[in-house]
Amino acid sequence: MRWLVPLLLVGCHHPTAPHPTAPPVVGGSSDHAETLRATLEREVGAGRAVAILGGLAGVRAVSSDGARMRMLAPGPVSWVEVDLRGDAIWYGIDDEVRVLDLQAAAPESTVVITGLPFARHQVLYDLAPPHVQTPEEREHEAEMETLGLNEMMESAMGRPFDQIEVWIRPHGTSLVSRGSRIDGMEESNAKFAADVKAAKLVGQAVFEKLAARAAHRHVVTRDPPADKRTLRVAGIDPARCDQTSPDDCGSAEAIVGTHYWRVTTQTACGDGCGRMYGLYDSDTKQLLPEADWTDMREAWVAKDGSAFLANGRVVNFATGPLAATPKDDSSGGGWLDGGYFYDL
Repeated sequence: MRWLVPLLLVGCHHPTAPHPTAPPVVGGSSDHAETLRATLEREVGAGRAVAILGGLAGVRAVSSDGARMRMLAPGPVSWVEVDLRGDAIWYGIDDEVRVLDLQAAAPESTVVITGLPFARHQVLYDLAPPHVQTPEEREHEAEMETLGLNEMMESAMGRPFDQIEVWIRPHGTSLVSRGSRIDGMEESNAKFAADVKAAKLVGQAVFEKLAARAAHRHVVTRDPPADKRTLRVAGIDPARCDQTSPDDCGSAEAIVGTHYWRVTTQTACGDGCGRMYGLYDSDTKQLLPEADWTDMREAWVAKDGSAFLANGRVVNFATGPLAATPKDDSSGGGWLDGGYFYDL
């Protein structure tokens, strides 16, 4: 088994969320030669945060209240990543990786990688002066990357998925495969690494442009600000976390910019161990009712705390899931102005 099946959450009181009507589709031409980023902020955001998400419909920009939407590239799109260093949107269609330049005047898609297997993706920049490796260092790095040992040594919790890293450097762009970090997947990981190695980098001009742009931009963190408080929610059965530690149940973390906490309601172990979450309202002292969207994993929270994005769906903290963005299990996405990532 490569994926952990979500388990039942506990929940209490929360008002029923209204369902907004489908938002008007905005976009088109502007009399000014403004960038795509500026256009999206003005037309779609209109003072609110702008979510970028993929899915069956395609790459879309949606306001955090669901009132406005713009199609950027037709789908189906399996994953999306907002690249703040390069100021671009990366996304996958079948075995291709494409890029939308947010500094361009219109959403023009460019194919930059072909022949990639399906996996998670992450775009990373290494813009320090290149280090001249010895033959021994190159051999060791190649072995570590092929086997995914760097990641395997970092955690014993397990990771039931494959990941591809796109490394953009001044002296060239490369792909790194990170195989599933669980026992018994060695053969599968070796095939995955071989498939990634066979992919073709065809967007050299785009890579060079993004590297030059990113060199003059600050490193952007996606981690929530550190919170030194120890937060706990009472009333969650510790037996629901007996596969890890009973103390895990009820442990919580504040969600930046909101009065909600993400609280562990259950843990389970299969190929690896994972947590299931609920949303706790620290004002009303209540867990929200169980729903698929309250299990807030791999979620991007807008900087203003208005909404979060997960599984190809935007959830507004005030009104609930947006009708304009039904869940479709596409991965990635993000917010035009950044935001904070809450992992598994």
